[in-house]
Amino acid sequence: MHYKSWFAGVGVGLDYYRIRTIPLIIDLRKAFGNSRNKFFIYTDAGISFSWVTDKEKIPYTANDKFSNGFYNNAGVGYRIAVDRKKSLLIDIGYSFKNSTAAYEPPVFNYGDRALWGSQQKVNYNLHRIMIKIGWEF
Repeated sequence: MHYKSWFAGVGVGLDYYRIRTIPLIIDLRKAFGNSRNKFFIYTDAGISFSWVTDKEKIPYTANDKFSNGFYNNAGVGYRIAVDRKKSLLIDIGYSFKNSTAAYEPPVFNYGDRALWGSQQKVNYNLHRIMIKIGWEF
């Protein structure tokens, strides 16, 4: 949706930073200038749905569960008009996502049996600088 120099939209992605997630976000942008090609600032916020691979799970644990978390990024970019309604977007920004893993560590293994300890939690608060390329239509 456009209103003057403002844009709002919804997006979905695939994010492999430390823990594979699917961010579902609301995107807000403010464009500057009167030409078809222009600079913009943006912020995105939403839910980061956990979709953890076997390699990302916590080793030697039972019943590990990763929660969905918060996703946010903000930055600056440049819009390159391809035609009246389509544009290529290039931007650089800062990103944050979080998730919590709850798991039960083994106390010891005895043959094929293990005694499990009390539930533990690991909080993942992930920060990064990123470069994105997008398509606006």
